[in-house]
Amino acid sequence: MWPNGVYVKANWYKPRTLILILCLFLLLSCTTPVQRSLESLTENRALLGAQSGVAIKSLSDDAYAFRSNDEQFFIPASNMKLFTTAAGLILLGPEFRYTTSLYADGEIRGGLLDGNLIIRGVGDPTLSGRFQAGGAAEIFSDWAERLLGLGVTEIKGDIIGDGSLFGEAYLGAGWAWDDDLYCYSAQISALSINDNCVAISVRPGSAAGETPFITVDDGSGYITIRNRAVTTSSAEGASLRLSREPASNLLTVSGEIPAGADFEQFFVTIHNPALFAAAHLRRVLESKGIVIGGTISDRGPFSGPIVYESMKIVASYTSPPLREVIGEINKTSRNLYAELLFRTLGNSFLGDGSARAAAEVLKGALVKMSVPPDSVVVYDGSGLSRMNLVTPAALLALLKYMYRHEHFSYFLDSLPIAGIDGTLRDRMRNTPAEGRVLAKTGSMTHVLNLSGYVRSRAGKMYAFSILTNNYTGPVDALKRVQDSALVSLINLLD
Repeated sequence: MWPNGVYVKANWYKPRTLILILCLFLLLSCTTPVQRSLESLTENRALLGAQSGVAIKSLSDDAYAFRSNDEQFFIPASNMKLFTTAAGLILLGPEFRYTTSLYADGEIRGGLLDGNLIIRGVGDPTLSGRFQAGGAAEIFSDWAERLLGLGVTEIKGDIIGDGSLFGEAYLGAGWAWDDDLYCYSAQISALSINDNCVAISVRPGSAAGETPFITVDDGSGYITIRNRAVTTSSAEGASLRLSREPASNLLTVSGEIPAGADFEQFFVTIHNPALFAAAHLRRVLESKGIVIGGTISDRGPFSGPIVYESMKIVASYTSPPLREVIGEINKTSRNLYAELLFRTLGNSFLGDGSARAAAEVLKGALVKMSVPPDSVVVYDGSGLSRMNLVTPAALLALLKYMYRHEHFSYFLDSLPIAGIDGTLRDRMRNTPAEGRVLAKTGSMTHVLNLSGYVRSRAGKMYAFSILTNNYTGPVDALKRVQDSALVSLINLLD
């Protein structure tokens, strides 16, 4: 009986009703345990208000295990690096190496170089301590020894850092302006050393009211610090703040640090990476006793493009192969390295190191990888831009293509491994997913993505993409939802 008191005659026994019930039963029975388990990714209450797209496919028979919203666009964040590194492997090859050279534009007579020294930047991301034990300082030290071996004890002209190969835009389109200070948003230059960042340490004074001590690990004097901080007697409410004047290397440290506290350390970007490199080379040369008559510059006396064909190479550094570089890009999600590889694609194939040219080359590679080009919107190579867009289906197409490519082993080895290393080191640890999920993370404010490969207990490989945008809750809660879904997937897959 309905609430209004009207009786309704039961129809459940009529043939038409029975057929409808049977059809509903068959529909429910066709929903696999994998599908029911993965519905949490799109229906979980923790994701209220967010948008999620999921696609999971067997790579042995090309059958979907689950798909939902897989043709809708999402901001990829660092999942964009999958496209950049895959294109790099396919177009440049795993053995591709950068060679950065030091040029002299004058003659050497009686110990004097009658001219300038120029570092020609070619986009090498490995001029850092992550690949070379001493970073650029060790490379530059080798160069200084090479100059001394040529008899050079004095340089009449300037020390020039040329980072112009990739154009003048040092930040990507769609990057957040207020990220400029943080190392994950380091400036882009064809000449980049030490990740284009420095570490600044602040130690409290011995008593309240005293000015704290500030040190910079750079050593070249490139950074200027304005100390506005103060030592306080109480830790309550005490905090330090760092700011930088626009387009400068004048940093201001303000706020409070309690007496007796340990030091606080900030990692911050520098402005004009090419000039930063020149400053480092000058410091190393002078430490070896070589006298510099000129100054440091990012252009020197050259008003137009520098013509290197008429100059002499006096020293060079060759990078490790690309197969090692992409490991640093994907496992630890180095944005600068991804951007430099991205711009290298444009320069290598179109003679243009701009982001626009790089995007054109990448879009061409997508066609080669059987990824519909209209399913990916490209503005940068790292994923920092909120103007990038991809679909889960596009990521699955990429992952499927790379699985069958001759360089797949390098691509797979570059990905973080759940519970073991990279950005997945602390996720899915001590679960069936540990060691079985190899995937690229992608996160920024309100975005948390994960795309890669799952190896079932039986050894079958699956490609997956889980993209979640517009999420406003705790990030750890969303990570648990994603991780639980992948653990369930492994438990249910054959």
